[in-house]
Amino acid sequence: MLDIEVRKHKIIKKLKRLDDENSILRIENFINTLAPNSDSQNEIFKPMQKSICIEDMKIQQNYSGIDRTFIDSLIQEIDLHEPIEQLLAMD
Repeated sequence: MLDIEVRKHKIIKKLKRLDDENSILRIENFINTLAPNSDSQNEIFKPMQKSICIEDMKIQQNYSGIDRTFIDSLIQEIDLHEPIEQLLAMD
């Protein structure tokens, strides 16, 4: 079984050296015919969305906003005295 892992690794190395999009597409299609119901295929090759909505992204990423109380406690902890404008300017 170790031989199979070594062969897989060699194939991956060769694949990484390919720059031709057509070749990669052909390989991808061939792999899809070998394992059409692969779970990893569904995780890797997801269709792109036609449009992006910020509100949808917030829901997809479980974004809950900034915890202002937590940020203020961090500021107090590091004893920050510079104005936010100066810190953001990075001068």
